[in-house]
Amino acid sequence: MGSGYHSRSPEELRQYLESLNLKSKKKPLMQYIIIGNIIGIMFVLFVIFQDQGIGKPNFKPSNKIQIEELEAYYTRSNETSTDSISYFLFVKNLSTKENTFPKEEMQILFILTTEEKEECLQKKIDFIPKKISSKNTEFFSMQIEEKEIKKTPTCDTFFHRKKKNGFLDLFAKGNSKFTPDLNLIYKNQIYRMSIPN
Repeated sequence: MGSGYHSRSPEELRQYLESLNLKSKKKPLMQYIIIGNIIGIMFVLFVIFQDQGIGKPNFKPSNKIQIEELEAYYTRSNETSTDSISYFLFVKNLSTKENTFPKEEMQILFILTTEEKEECLQKKIDFIPKKISSKNTEFFSMQIEEKEIKKTPTCDTFFHRKKKNGFLDLFAKGNSKFTPDLNLIYKNQIYRMSIPN
């Protein structure tokens, strides 16, 4: 007969079966290595996103308030520095005549508190009055500086994130949540605007 079928001896058959088992063992091992690499890459990306704040949404606006014919809300600016944070107050004149903001005898207070109700800042804001035409909106800017915040371990994280140490701390609560309130006090009434966490 030519070089066709060749019957294996028991020893050759045993070696052949062992080689098949070895191949089937190597395949799942490679799959585990690939999955492990993917998990490792995802973990590294997660750490980078957490540290740099990449992918975080823009800051939300506060609730709207109405004082007589004026409607107002405020929001945090996306452009901040390491030692100051800017906010913008938007005031719309809802009436059919010209209005001025701030009104006479109106007080404006910026109050920053933590979720544990620790007050980190109470600051009186003095805006230069502006005339607002009918149905128009004017904006006012204000800055909160790092040096104005109380020097406590919790308040300090408003500007300076706590550095996380080790794997376990990565998922731990590192920084307090803050509630920035802008209060307009007018005719013995407090009109509060809060930016949600």
